[in-house]
Amino acid sequence: MKNLIRNTRNVLLLKKITFILLFTCFVSVIGNLTILFVEATPFRRVILVSFVVCLLCLYIVLRKILFDLPRHFFKESRVSPSAQLALNNAVGPAPWYWKTFPSIQGSQKNKYGWNYHGSRGKHAYLVSLSCPGDSENIKLVVNTYTRAFFVPPHYVGLWFMDKTNIKILCFDPDKMPSFILEELPEDFRRSKEAFYSLGTPVCSVGIPRSLQEGEHELRFPVPLQLLEEIFLVIPYAQGQAAYANFAIYPQNGKVMVMPQKWFTKESFDLGYEWITRITRDPQTGILYGDGVRIGIFELTPDGCQIARWVGVS
Repeated sequence: MKNLIRNTRNVLLLKKITFILLFTCFVSVIGNLTILFVEATPFRRVILVSFVVCLLCLYIVLRKILFDLPRHFFKESRVSPSAQLALNNAVGPAPWYWKTFPSIQGSQKNKYGWNYHGSRGKHAYLVSLSCPGDSENIKLVVNTYTRAFFVPPHYVGLWFMDKTNIKILCFDPDKMPSFILEELPEDFRRSKEAFYSLGTPVCSVGIPRSLQEGEHELRFPVPLQLLEEIFLVIPYAQGQAAYANFAIYPQNGKVMVMPQKWFTKESFDLGYEWITRITRDPQTGILYGDGVRIGIFELTPDGCQIARWVGVS
């Protein structure tokens, strides 16, 4: 939580500084346009116009990268910038949310990033982990519905579901043998396998999907104990709720199960509509989430009921 608060503040500060610099440039250029066009030669006018166009393009790119808190939040919802940023960066399932997968700094100073292999061909919809610029030297490939997250200090974590458990695995990418896509099993993409790797996990743990609502104790392996809080949103078959949010706290050895009691088969078209991710506003502690073909929502303090709709996905 502390790291998320610090990162959120840094990004918001960067936005403000960048906006001030760009705004100053625009004011300076616009204020001198008349003088420059009257006194400048045709060649210099072309240069000036090119400069203005480049400045405008730079603004559009930076706005896309830095400024655009999700445009689909309702203006009147009064959702804080920190909450919007947290939800924007919350990890969702592959391949739809592969851009939310974090880069990993390995123990040997190697940096690893994620690659999406498109929507066509035999490797369609797969997401792989490799060093930037070296997409053929792959460490890990994840299949549909698998999530990837960062485990301090230099591990990559995966979580996915099998028939009875939520599985959480932790890998050290520096110690994983490399391979190329052509070495994948022929039927991997169509299989129910969550990932493919030539390495073995540093650790793993299973959380029963049948846990009832409330708090449960669970012993987590040491590498995972640096994690403060992770939300695992899954289909749920206990009671009326069709989905549940499993909040895990490895440092404290706790799992909090929060059925989404508002999301039922009577209210939603299951399979067509589903919850993909839930996150916490690091400043207020309020939980927000979104999903496929449903809006952005705020949850009640108990994390089980919808408080209000705050945007459109």
